[in-house]
Amino acid sequence: MPLILEKNIDKGLLLLWELTEDLEWFKNQFPHLVDDDTFKQLRNEKRQKEWLAVKMMLKHLGCTDLNHFYNEAGQPQLHHPKFKKISISHSSQLAGILIHPNQEVGLDLESLDRNFKSIERKYLSPKEIELAQKTAKNYALFWCAKEAVYKTAGIPGISFSTQILLELNKQNKLTAKLRTPELTKIYEISYFEHKNQLVVYLLANNKS
Repeated sequence: MPLILEKNIDKGLLLLWELTEDLEWFKNQFPHLVDDDTFKQLRNEKRQKEWLAVKMMLKHLGCTDLNHFYNEAGQPQLHHPKFKKISISHSSQLAGILIHPNQEVGLDLESLDRNFKSIERKYLSPKEIELAQKTAKNYALFWCAKEAVYKTAGIPGISFSTQILLELNKQNKLTAKLRTPELTKIYEISYFEHKNQLVVYLLANNKS
């Protein structure tokens, strides 16, 4: 069972599953879900494996209800006696969830091989483009960071290039400032690599 990480994060948990099994193995774990409408609507085998890997992680956490629902802001919420907030992400090799009892959370996974340069102006400010051009990995890091902020904030229509602004200091500590007409909020971004996959996450209330 390739649950490769279960990490405690400020009363929450980050879980990562490495997608090494074939689809039939996953189906055998949840034969009753093969006829689930959501499962049957998934576009391809990879998406089906990702969906079932999330179910495996929820089962590992002791969830009797493996489904999640969405609040008014479109953020997923969890049926669990302790953990209520959840963020879900997938990459080419990983599936992951970040959960917390009460704080909104953001998780994003990406392959470092993905090419973000062609869309840099859609999600990066001019200053961030300069930083990304100096270190190619920053393209993926900045994309993931902004995705994680977007998931945590739950505000539709946020502009990645103008309303989520990143700062990367000399110690490679990354922070994000979200600015809307209603609020300004700063987030501390945590990240690491696993087998050429980037894992980026944050908690809503880790910095004001």
